[in-house]
Amino acid sequence: MSPTRTVRTPTEILRDIKIRIDYCHIQVDRKRASRGERRPVQLELPAPKTHGGKRKGAGRPKTDHAGALHCARPLLASRFPIHVTLKAREDAPRFRRKRSCDVLRHVMAAGCDKETFRLCHFSIQPGHVHLICEARDTVSLSRGVQGLAIRMARALNREWDRRGPVWADRYHARHLKTPTQTRSAIVYVLGNFRHHGGEKTSPMCIDEASSAYWFTGYREEDDLPKPPDIPRPVADARTWLLSAGWIRAGGLISMAERPRS
Repeated sequence: MSPTRTVRTPTEILRDIKIRIDYCHIQVDRKRASRGERRPVQLELPAPKTHGGKRKGAGRPKTDHAGALHCARPLLASRFPIHVTLKAREDAPRFRRKRSCDVLRHVMAAGCDKETFRLCHFSIQPGHVHLICEARDTVSLSRGVQGLAIRMARALNREWDRRGPVWADRYHARHLKTPTQTRSAIVYVLGNFRHHGGEKTSPMCIDEASSAYWFTGYREEDDLPKPPDIPRPVADARTWLLSAGWIRAGGLISMAERPRS
């Protein structure tokens, strides 16, 4: 008759394994002690001092002239125009010079009317450029403005035989969601030269470095000078706000109307 085998539970098996492991450790310790060896001790790694993690003084230095915030831009609906501002670096060529104006208007004429992006108004000032655009969505706006900014920077560098960046920061964008906002933006962009040395000019004049030549919303349309013989640097507006809706907020615009500060 064969002896009866005792069935062991998993707990008993693990306990026996642990006992054997502990016995092995004891034997190893005895051998090391007989040879004068010390048991190794696990050391902790010191915290990094220069790289990684949030710490005081890290990141780009803060300045008093902060540009556009580096955060996610709000979603754009295709029915809203956008007022975009591009600011130049201090060492960039001045945009109001004739050579710079001609170059910028040539670039705008080549990229003003795309399938998903349109440039409808602009104003060129010495150190920045104002644009009023239309885009299908946020991605189309970013690609359209960035592509236009890159082509303008390359053209300016080529014209002035220079290298390096032209723009100081990413572009600033403001969505125009009401007729009042849209009309105010048009007045501000087309009359922006009055804030930058044009205060003493005649009230009934337009800015030659803007899209005022091609603007059809002036009350004095018959008194407008003839536009220069160059390719048209702006596209016709398609959104309701930029094509007709802004008129509801105050009627047609006078050439003598000054933008708000």
